[in-house]
Amino acid sequence: GGAAAAAAVEERPPNPLMMGMDPPSYVLWALRTVKPAELEQSLLLLPLSHVERALFYLVANLRAGRGVEVCARGAVFLVKAHQNQIVANRSLVPPLRELRRLLRLRLGGMRDTVGFNLAALRAAGRAAAERRAERELGRSD
Repeated sequence: GGAAAAAAVEERPPNPLMMGMDPPSYVLWALRTVKPAELEQSLLLLPLSHVERALFYLVANLRAGRGVEVCARGAVFLVKAHQNQIVANRSLVPPLRELRRLLRLRLGGMRDTVGFNLAALRAAGRAAAERRAERELGRSD
C-alpha cells in the first residue's frame, strides 16, 4: 500500500507546465523571476487558500538552503500580510515554528558570511592603502 503509493509518486513524469522542476524548485524559480521591487505586490495576489501551500514550499527551499534571501522575504511578507488568518488557523503552527527555526539558521549563517567577507574586504583595503602610501613615499625621495 503505502510504499507502492510513494514509489508511484516518485515515478511520476515531470510536469511540463513546471518546466520539469519539482514544486519547491518551480516556486523558487517563479519568485526569482519577479523583480524584487514587485515581489510583495505579486504575493498579495496569491489567494489565501494558496498561502499555506506557498509557505510549505518556501520552508522546503529553506530546508535545502536554496534561495534563502528571496524565500525569507516572501515568507516574512506572507506571514505579515495574512497574520490574522494564520493565527486563526492552528494547522499552520508547526510549519511556522519550522519557518522561524530555518530563517534564524539560514539568515544567521548568511550574516556570519557577510561579516567575514566585510572584514576581509576591510583588511584588503588597508593593505592596499599601505602599499599605495609606501609607493608614494618612495617617489618623494
